[in-house]
Amino acid sequence: MSVSLDVHRFTSRVNEIQKFIEKKSLDHLIVALGPTIDSEEKNLRDSYSEAIFHWLLGYEFPDTALVVGKNGVSFLSSSKKISILSQLEKSSIAVKLHARTKGNENDGFKILISGLGLDSSSLVTSFLRSPERGFCNDLTKFMADHNIDLNRIAVDISELWAVKDKMELDYIGYASIYCEGILNDFNQVIRKNFNISQASAQKSLLSNLETVSKKLSEVLPKGESVDYFEVGNLDIRKLDDIWSIDVTCKYKSYNSSFARIFYSSQAPEDVKNGLSDAYDARNYMLKNIKSGQNSADVHQKFKNYISSLQNASIFNCGSIGHSVLYFFDV
Repeated sequence: MSVSLDVHRFTSRVNEIQKFIEKKSLDHLIVALGPTIDSEEKNLRDSYSEAIFHWLLGYEFPDTALVVGKNGVSFLSSSKKISILSQLEKSSIAVKLHARTKGNENDGFKILISGLGLDSSSLVTSFLRSPERGFCNDLTKFMADHNIDLNRIAVDISELWAVKDKMELDYIGYASIYCEGILNDFNQVIRKNFNISQASAQKSLLSNLETVSKKLSEVLPKGESVDYFEVGNLDIRKLDDIWSIDVTCKYKSYNSSFARIFYSSQAPEDVKNGLSDAYDARNYMLKNIKSGQNSADVHQKFKNYISSLQNASIFNCGSIGHSVLYFFDV
């Protein structure tokens, strides 16, 4: 799938960053991502810089730097990535794109910095994913050589995505619809043959993913596309007379996760007793998730609610908001 950037989302999010830097009395915000890292290097990752790229663009752009200022946004990246980022020139925000030349990084840094008028009197916030090597290290050294003040406020920046807007909640909802479609497909697979092997069930489920997503095209509003659906995790397991499925789906990088358990016979009484509370808890969470509310406050309200339930011990506070136990008899 070709990379399609959501210009409307980018514009609204840049506006939020501009309000943030004004609130914090900053001149600019610099975000830099180094090269793609493998699992053994996760300790080098600065999740805030990665999160900002996802929040703004829906994708990571390795070896890329951006500067957000009061007057616009400037990017420095490879020619290939700049061609993708050129979609953002349709934004009402002023966007400047600079292609860097490998081996001549300082010229690119100089253009990036001077393009938005940074100087030694500016207060800059920088988030570097791989600060000790490569692209990020070169950029850090360049700014230090030019007496540019770096002020790290990683904790504060999380304020930007603590409050979800309607568009974000819609995307999470679309991801949930895809999860539900996959769960329904899995339901049909094991209803036909509860004793199917785990490998065969997994193969059947994976082969049907495209069909499931296409069926959802009718429920998506105009302007949205099933091409943005992704499966982040799909784990199915069978243990004796029990099937379990854990699926995480994405829509434009926004996640939703569902987990369900299927019994070949009657579910245990303690599980049945907890099922009603599980649905009540989910509905309580959904009613309290609203545009403009701080997600941390909603999560705390949910924790307080389930602690009062008779079967509170069955709940996982981190996931029950989008997870429901589901049972059927065969």
